[in-house]
Amino acid sequence: MENPKDPDQYLQYLRSPQEYAGEMFSAPFLFQSKKNSQELVFFGSEHTKDLKHPQWKQIEALFEDFVQSHKKENAVVFMEIFIPTVDLPKEKMIETYGECGLLAYLCHQSRPPCLCPEPTQDQILERLKETQKFSDKEIAGWIELNKIPQKTEEQKKLQNPFEKGSVFNDVGSEINKARDYFIARNILKNLNEGKSVLAVFGANHVIAQKKIFEAYFK
Repeated sequence: MENPKDPDQYLQYLRSPQEYAGEMFSAPFLFQSKKNSQELVFFGSEHTKDLKHPQWKQIEALFEDFVQSHKKENAVVFMEIFIPTVDLPKEKMIETYGECGLLAYLCHQSRPPCLCPEPTQDQILERLKETQKFSDKEIAGWIELNKIPQKTEEQKKLQNPFEKGSVFNDVGSEINKARDYFIARNILKNLNEGKSVLAVFGANHVIAQKKIFEAYFK
């Protein structure tokens, strides 16, 4: 699909957890859009390593259809968190790494380019500071709260990015939005280069970003 406009313009449609908190959805969640020969398949998974979960068959079916429909030079696969080394059978890759384990295994078999568009922590914090919504003290307070390994229910509520009521809720929501900003920007970059994209992320990420890609493919 030819798109002469700056792809970054679509990032205005990105939403934070607080902005889509009232939207009803369940995982797995699939967003799929196509125009001419270009396609985005954005699968919102449930984070699990349970081999009996039905999403593994869904992901495999989507992957097979994707690689059959697009030439390798015009396609890319995106996965969440990191790209694990493929040194185990498929079932063990799932049990060890979850969704990214399955995707890495499938990419290793079919050889389409496989990328991880995740930002660094420094990039997320820099993006957060650019919003000028929070003081350095408030951001530092959220970071310290995040470091607590065994949080109380009250601490979990304070940090929940879907809720409102404390500055830490707001900081957490914007941190999630900053992460999605970089993920969506990387997907847009590849789409704007004419590539088709298959991406598998947690369902919340798809909900946060889907309005971006609805606008892009409009």
